[in-house]
Order: sequence, then structure tokens, then C-alpha cells
Amino acid sequence: MNTYKFLPEGGLGIFSDFSWPLPSNGTPGAWVVAGLPLEPCVNGIHVCREDDLPYWIDDELWVIELRGEIAEHDRMLVAEQGRLVERIDAWNRESATSFAEACALRGRDVAVQTLRDAGRNDEASAFRGTADLPAIAKAAQAMVRAGMSAESTAVSFAADAAALTRGARPEATLEETAKLGPPSAGAIAANLAYVVTHIAGSAAGAPGTAEYGAAVDREREWQRKWFRDLVAQSPVAELSS
Repeated sequence: MNTYKFLPEGGLGIFSDFSWPLPSNGTPGAWVVAGLPLEPCVNGIHVCREDDLPYWIDDELWVIELRGEIAEHDRMLVAEQGRLVERIDAWNRESATSFAEACALRGRDVAVQTLRDAGRNDEASAFRGTADLPAIAKAAQAMVRAGMSAESTAVSFAADAAALTRGARPEATLEETAKLGPPSAGAIAANLAYVVTHIAGSAAGAPGTAEYGAAVDREREWQRKWFRDLVAQSPVAELSS
């Protein structure tokens, strides 16, 4: 089973600030030793299985080899030792942008279905025919201003998702956004994966309900399949870990 690790551009750990030894000329990077005991989010080499990838998106995707003690956890493995073996070239700025845009369009589709369920078929048809992301945001904002009830949340979320693909930072002020600069393509993709999952769940039911959970699971499964297909584009030698 191959295992993977997302890293920000340059191989610097996003939480640890650890500078990972990178492979060179076909030779894997040096082994990194975390030591024992292993503890999630505290100590250990944190990596993804293939189906964990949508939860940990960042700019660079690497195949990582493990050895020593390995503990399985929900959405990740934690290992005693690891070394980067090969970068997955199919995950890059262009594919991250494509993934984010596909997520945003799925957010639009949730809003379309919500409008149809509310009997607003004209708005649903108009919204469904909007594929350009700035146009989606504009159309959604116009609909919300025109006045809606339950369906306004899904439409507003669709507008937010479209804005996120263009680098919006909804959690920051305009001044903070100007100072921080635009987020990376990987950061945008990570944002969209989470936000659109929540859009799908919220359209089905309140957080914590079975309906919300089932819709979230369906959206995450679409994301897992997207990454399975991506990884298949960059076949690497199967590791023994």
C-alpha cells in the first residue's frame, strides 16, 4: 500500500515548520525519525492513505515510505519514521485549480436542487445554466437580494464557493487579505473541498443529523474518487509499507 503526504510548496511542514529532506536525482530523501511514543497531532510522521487525501490537501503531494512502528487512525497513519520517495506530478497548480472549480460547480448543483425542491424552477434552470464562476457568484447574490427563505442558504454558499476559487478570504478583512496576498492553489483546493462538503450536508439536514452525515459522506466519496483517478495518472512503484 502506498502512503502519501501533502506539503506546502517547498516541502515545509504546515503545522511543524519542519523542512523535509527532498528526493534528488531519483534517490529518496533522508529518513526522518520521530521517535516514540506515537501520538496523533503531537508526535510522529503523519501521512495519508489514498482515501484520506481529500482531508489533507496542500500544494505538493508526495509518496512517502514508512518504517518502524505505524499506528492507524481515522483519516491518517502515524509512523515512527518516514522518507519522501517521489512527488506526484499530476497534482500541481493546474490540477488543484481544476479540482477547486469542480467543487464549486458541485456547490452550484446543490443550490440548483434546493431551488427545485422549493418550486423555484425558473431560478433553478437559470442557475444551472451558469458555468462561469464569477457569473455564478453574481447570479447567486442577485437571488439572495431578491428574497428567499430556506433555499437562500444553499445559494449563498454557492456564491461563497465560487468566490473562494478566485482566492477570496472570507475569514479576513480587506486589509488582512491585501497583506496576506492570494492563497496558493493548494490552499484554495483544500478550502473548497471542506466548504462544498458542508454545503452538501447542510442542504440535506442540520449538522449532526443522519441526513447531514450521509450527504457529507457522498461528497467526500466523490472527492476520494477524484484523487484516486489523479494518483492513477502518476503510477509509482508500490512500496512495502
